[in-house]
Amino acid sequence: MKVVAAGYTPVQVDMMTAALVRSAYADDIINCADGDKFLSQITQLIRTKNPPRLTIIEVAMPIMNGINAALCMRSIEKAVSREKIPILYFTQRKLDDPFVRAIKFLSPAKYVPLPPKPDTETFRQRVDQMVELLKKENW
Repeated sequence: MKVVAAGYTPVQVDMMTAALVRSAYADDIINCADGDKFLSQITQLIRTKNPPRLTIIEVAMPIMNGINAALCMRSIEKAVSREKIPILYFTQRKLDDPFVRAIKFLSPAKYVPLPPKPDTETFRQRVDQMVELLKKENW
């Protein structure tokens, strides 16, 4: 099963891939550098009836932020009458009231916080937290 990640460095994606493969949650992660590439990839996967199991999104991305990209994904899903792909916001963005409302609107969606500019070990620890959350969800 595949996962699409958006807004992360190649090193961060490698860490997420290792943890998700080790936990048997996914066997492949497709990395998208920005919101535009994320939407192109998601559209292609939906069009070929090969959607990902999950999307992992950083809010702060070039071109289009992660909230707007997810809103566009939901519109595409609705237009083709397909089940919603779960969203995991693995992000440095603080969980303020507007973001809470966006997460509820975009459901199924969850949040795992990242500290600003995390070092490699901190990022790895948060990836482990993310994997534990995914094990609890029925995604």
